[in-house]
Amino acid sequence: MSDKAEDLKEDIRSARFVSHDNSEIFIICGIGVLFMILVFGYVYVQILRPFEEMQEFAWRISAGELDFPLNYQSPFLRAL
Repeated sequence: MSDKAEDLKEDIRSARFVSHDNSEIFIICGIGVLFMILVFGYVYVQILRPFEEMQEFAWRISAGELDFPLNYQSPFLRAL
């Protein structure tokens, strides 16, 4: 058993590892950055923008404009 282990150790030590181009790393990083931009854009449009619209409504109601309409549309209906 120890002979096989020693042979395996020698094979691993003598093996030459293939180095990769840096272009693969840049492509993967670029895809990751693009994905993060898309996720941020989705979160902004679907979650944060409706809160901004409702904030204006809340300010006007608190100022006493009780007849101000809430023009809110569901984020799911915006996509249609």
